[in-house]
Amino acid sequence: MKILSYTVLCAVALLAVAGCRSGFLDVKPDKRQVVPVTVDDLQAMMDNASSFVTTHGLNMIGGENYLVSDSHWELLSYIYQKQAYIWADDIYENQTVNDWNTGYKKILYANTVLERAAMLGDGDRGSASYDNVVGMACFIRGTAYYQLAQTFCSPYDPMTVSADLGLPLRTLPDIDQHSARASLDAVYTLLIDDLKRAAALLPLQQVVPQRPNRAAAYGMLAKVYLTMQDEEQAFVYADEAISLGGALLDYNTVVPAVPYTFSGMLNGQGNTEILYASYGLLENILNATRAFVNPDLYDRYDAMDLRKDFFFAERKAGGHEFIGSYLGNSGIFTGLTLAEVLLIRAEAQVRRGEGEAALRDLNTLRRHRYQRVGYQDFVSVDEGEILREILSEREKECYYRGVRWEDIRRLGGSPDHAITVVRTVNNIRYELAPQSKRYVWPIPDDVIRLSGIQQNER
Repeated sequence: MKILSYTVLCAVALLAVAGCRSGFLDVKPDKRQVVPVTVDDLQAMMDNASSFVTTHGLNMIGGENYLVSDSHWELLSYIYQKQAYIWADDIYENQTVNDWNTGYKKILYANTVLERAAMLGDGDRGSASYDNVVGMACFIRGTAYYQLAQTFCSPYDPMTVSADLGLPLRTLPDIDQHSARASLDAVYTLLIDDLKRAAALLPLQQVVPQRPNRAAAYGMLAKVYLTMQDEEQAFVYADEAISLGGALLDYNTVVPAVPYTFSGMLNGQGNTEILYASYGLLENILNATRAFVNPDLYDRYDAMDLRKDFFFAERKAGGHEFIGSYLGNSGIFTGLTLAEVLLIRAEAQVRRGEGEAALRDLNTLRRHRYQRVGYQDFVSVDEGEILREILSEREKECYYRGVRWEDIRRLGGSPDHAITVVRTVNNIRYELAPQSKRYVWPIPDDVIRLSGIQQNER
């Protein structure tokens, strides 16, 4: 088997996805491109893969509770951003879109590392460094498939998952592999296996938040099982993640910086509640100069809620822009936090009929977010009311992190929690109704042309 340098492999990630035969194997790599042969080489590859932006572009554009003015919408140069904002039928108009390519590029990196790791000698196997790099590769591949599924596949439905279209599954760095869409059930089986393997291999602590630790793997499993409507397993893995440590930030003790609240914790360094730091696609429409928080959401933050000032600042053009990224800059944080996992456990508990335990988790978070003076816990014996409050907290806590699209999709079949998302552009009202087929983005045009795989209905 010819061994290709990882630089060349990653340069043709889309070809690996589409499975087309392009003569790529005849390309001779530059001699300066080094084939990874040691654990340190593989770790360098994983660190590079971990720094990739995540596949949240379309989901951020379509789902976050923000608005843009008519003039800013008209001036957008990327057609797919304009079209995704209004959930149009034809999103791309033959433009290249990063969500698919970036997701499979991460998968290609992970597959290359896993294949090369399997070739290393007994002296490397079982070492802490070896376990870490293999665990990271499993985590990166598992999360990439999860994010791609939230973008290009139907919401998980236990009754139809075996028949629903999933994704082309890649477990080897083979660019000649035929492309076909596996079932959605097969996708979730693979990504859960990856995350469980990651949890068994990753260490308790990492040197930087861009490297996932064991709690991050457990937290991702909790997130996946919540999406699958399996509150029992969501509780188990959320509980495991929380038990491994970490600490919520007490916003009463955080000194906000300017212009971004968390600039003192740049790229997540020193932020004790980050389990895994990842980055969202820098879409122009989401830039603070264009996007502003929906006033309806802004008004839902209590006056005593410190997030109201920590997350938002007044714009010169009117309204409020987001300044609360956990990256500490204008970048979009799409990682996993202890706060989100705490809310997952709370939701799982109330759905299991454990309202009192759910309230404890909910109020633990609120005490770290509200001003201490005059604060009162949320109190209720009505489990439906408790669940509504938990879901409200999720929207406020996870604003601009790529979570909202996933929540709207998974709750679309619930009469009590389904919503219709509305946006208005040039006096035209656009609606995204619960369980609409438009919650599944089309696969990019170039991927369909190259691979011939089945396109999503729209």
